[in-house]
Amino acid sequence: MRLLILLPLLLISCQQASDSVIRIDMSSQHDEGYFNPENGDKIAIAGFFNDWNPNTDFLKDSDGDWIYEFELKEPADTLEFKFVIRSETNMDLPNSGWELIPNRIIKSSVLTEQNPVFEFNLPWQASSYEDIEFSVSLNNQEVLGFFDPEKDKVIVSGTFLDWDPEGIQLWDDDEDGVYEITMPVQMSSTKPHLFKYRIVKSSDFNGYVPNGGWEQLDDRVLDKEDIQRTYFNNQKRIARFVISEDWLKQTSSAGVKPNDMFQIRFHVGETSYFSDELVKTKTLDYETSVEIPMNIGTVRWEVVKNQSEALSGIYEHIVTHNGALIELD
Repeated sequence: MRLLILLPLLLISCQQASDSVIRIDMSSQHDEGYFNPENGDKIAIAGFFNDWNPNTDFLKDSDGDWIYEFELKEPADTLEFKFVIRSETNMDLPNSGWELIPNRIIKSSVLTEQNPVFEFNLPWQASSYEDIEFSVSLNNQEVLGFFDPEKDKVIVSGTFLDWDPEGIQLWDDDEDGVYEITMPVQMSSTKPHLFKYRIVKSSDFNGYVPNGGWEQLDDRVLDKEDIQRTYFNNQKRIARFVISEDWLKQTSSAGVKPNDMFQIRFHVGETSYFSDELVKTKTLDYETSVEIPMNIGTVRWEVVKNQSEALSGIYEHIVTHNGALIELD
């Protein structure tokens, strides 16, 4: 198991945060309708440094990420303050726009060392770095042909890395298809981090990989008490169907038209159901992936056009524990 040391990254972070800058994330207040800068609303800061005047010091969002900032000039060792929403259009703001929590009290040194981002009406607690073990199985993606362990790599990224698409690489030291890394993550008690795994293809790859290699599920929530080995996409057993355009043209009575929809129809006992629509890739193949229940050993399926025209007989395939790649060309 590998332990990633990020001391250079931490040093850079501290150097970048040398100024006494107060930051607040106003996205939740905007989503709840209490803060609308498009209507002229502003977020101000009031404390001992400006005689608690809510009309002098306003924070600015310079890059549109809903993080508003205010730089303090010659701050005191200990700061006491609150945020307040100033609005000329919303007269129903709770507490006249002032935060409902007690005055915030923080050391100015914490601003430079930890670079906190406050949230309106939520208390902030100092965050700390904790070693987190990330672990994900790529066996299913290898079987499906989306991951080549000889050429590709898998990374983890999330809010703790500003969703860097190159992320931090995981490693499979014992070659069991499970990739791991242990790395320090700055944790917070007020806002959990989100993350995902991503397959990064080799530079000579020019085929198709879904979603740019990112997992196709909702963002994972980082819970240091509940990080455990998982499967890429949380899908244990997948069948990937790849149907060539030539095969579809030869078997369809009217050829392939732009508005045609192709699907896989599955037969389970006396019932049947359809897959999602097959997607045309730049390799001129049509494909889709379907999670197969663990209690089904042999998959019975056929290719169907526009949910009415069967283009094949019923095929049968055994899907292994890690999935199967099924092709028609």
